Amino acid sequence: MTETDIIRKVQGLLAMAESSKFEPERESFYAKAQEMMVKHAIEEGMLAAAGKRVDVTPVSEMFVYSADDRNRPPKRQLFMAVAEANRCHAIFYNGSKRDQQVAIVGFKDDVDFVKLLYTSLHMQGASDASRAYRDSDRSATRIIYMTNFLLGFASTVRTRLKAQNVKVEAEVGHSMALVLVDRSKEVEDKVSELYPNLRTSRASRIGRAHGAYGKGSAAGAKADLSGGRGHVGGNGRTALGR
Repeated sequence: MTETDIIRKVQGLLAMAESSKFEPERESFYAKAQEMMVKHAIEEGMLAAAGKRVDVTPVSEMFVYSADDRNRPPKRQLFMAVAEANRCHAIFYNGSKRDQQVAIVGFKDDVDFVKLLYTSLHMQGASDASRAYRDSDRSATRIIYMTNFLLGFASTVRTRLKAQNVKVEAEVGHSMALVLVDRSKEVEDKVSELYPNLRTSRASRIGRAHGAYGKGSAAGAKADLSGGRGHVGGNGRTALGR
């Protein structure tokens, strides 16, 4: 099966997840898509180890993850959660108040999936946060409330994505899962090559908003992890992060 076939099948699963009205069914479609991406990564790694795919190496792509610098900490947390779950590394750029950019380092199929899934989750989180703020007691400013909400949302999504990957890797077996470790090592080596002087940024100080983090966490527990195409410009909706 070619890479084009893989992407087409994954997109089909994501589309079915997006259209389903039943949460268990959506989760099932997403799990299958994630499993397919993991197994594809394993297959690519095994071919490369056998010298049959020496042309496959990690790439680096720039991506605008936000059109402005509002709520930047939770957006970064969410992007890192999605990237790590898909064996990619995110390097954030501190630019102007517009076009917040991130360099995504990983294998091409994984990078594409990260952009798709992040955009979907970003839209869901922002929509949920906006509704929650309207229903809040307004004791905190909108920016502080939404930042806290989205931090809770990102934290829960990270936990769910990790759990999903643990399940898939257990199903494929220990020896196969080691191939993913090797690919992750290739990505880290690429990061070191491209960004030898990479530094860790300091965390921003954020005011508190009563109940916002918990509500965000609850929303993250219900978020659609399918990355369905309907969240990325379909059904009349535009993609956040662009």
